[in-house]
Amino acid sequence: MTPRLLIVFAAWFWSSASFADYAVTITNGSEETAKTCSVLGKALPKTFSEVRKLGKILAETTTPDAEYCDPDVKCSVHKVEFEGMNLQVLVEDKTKRVWPLIIDVSDPQWHLLGKTRVGQSIDALGQQYGEKFPIDKSPILLAQACTPMVIYQKNGTVYRLTLDCQACH
Repeated sequence: MTPRLLIVFAAWFWSSASFADYAVTITNGSEETAKTCSVLGKALPKTFSEVRKLGKILAETTTPDAEYCDPDVKCSVHKVEFEGMNLQVLVEDKTKRVWPLIIDVSDPQWHLLGKTRVGQSIDALGQQYGEKFPIDKSPILLAQACTPMVIYQKNGTVYRLTLDCQACH
């Protein structure tokens, strides 16, 4: 992946992200969410055919890549919807190797983010990321390093997580 990706993503993220869309926005230089992307990368199967076997696929789309891979490598972006999880991955066309871009989890059955899980308390999640999250606000944008994470919670329990790993490649 190229430095150009980081610049393109940062420009898109900061220009399109409306911080008014979140009840709380927390920004810091920590890399804890980047570590969670690393955990996701290790937890995901290594090829796209294996990713498709994770569960019953409800919807799937594929788009040719124009900005993530180096010009001499052909890639495509695959969006796969499972029950309780939407996953967007970059797939190298030749090897079918997979890199996570975005994951959105709304069912506790999915354990791809290590200790970060739907169903855990917002306090436990805050301890993982070195933050004190309010229990009466949702959604919460945790914007750390290159990986923003949106946390949805109700009554102190996390019911949905969206982690964007795009800029870390």
